[in-house]
Amino acid sequence: MSSDTTSALISRDDVQRLLDRISDLQQELWNTRRLQETIERNNRMFEALLASSHDGIALTRLDGILIRVIRSVAGWNPAELAGVPVFRLIHPDDVKQMRECYRQIAEKRVAKVSHEVRLMRPDGSSIRVVGTVSDMLDDPAVQAIVHNYASITEGKSQELVAAIQQAPFAAFSKSKTGEILTWNRGAQEMFGYRADEIIGRSVSVLVPPERSEEAQRCLARVIEQGAAHPVIHTQRLRKDGSRIPIALVLCPAMSGERVEGVIHLSYPLSASA
Repeated sequence: MSSDTTSALISRDDVQRLLDRISDLQQELWNTRRLQETIERNNRMFEALLASSHDGIALTRLDGILIRVIRSVAGWNPAELAGVPVFRLIHPDDVKQMRECYRQIAEKRVAKVSHEVRLMRPDGSSIRVVGTVSDMLDDPAVQAIVHNYASITEGKSQELVAAIQQAPFAAFSKSKTGEILTWNRGAQEMFGYRADEIIGRSVSVLVPPERSEEAQRCLARVIEQGAAHPVIHTQRLRKDGSRIPIALVLCPAMSGERVEGVIHLSYPLSASA
């Protein structure tokens, strides 16, 4: 075989190998494009499902810096929150609780921690939420701390709210930490506060100093037992600072088996009672 023939054979082999390689690359490219299309389609579906959810979802680093907010139930624009410490969005009185959630994940390797905190709204008001903080740092698909939370206020029964508003005696609801959530006309007539003056404030504004321990004890009992407290005769303060003797019943506001808050029902007693 001449050297020219050998060169020609080698050239044909090289060309064939090149063609085969091109074919392989084209197949890999086609597979990659199909995979990318599938990922994008699934991402769009995932985003749509999350966007339609009433729950808030956020992802942070272990130091609390927000990576992404899928949905904010507090009224923030999620696009503006990336890079913001999550603790800036928590009510100052509840930051310690949220930091403790992160400490348990970082130091004790707890997988999921429950919490009930207040989120700050852009206008400076707050909204109470209940949720969980989950460690998904080791999940390749997530690699973040995941917050799932829901507004307690949104979960309140509309029938309960209507019943409180229409009750012929003083009736209002409060959170487990004593923040007044609803306020009916009977409460306005008894205590002198309009709803817009009292909702969002602590119930302690109605409690005489010497009755503070009694009020806290009764509230804790209702929350711990999930049952109504027996009627007690006590005193409360009006807006003008005067005292009024009342008969008081505290009842739990339930969501399934969980106590969401407490309902205050009361009527005035005679001064001698």
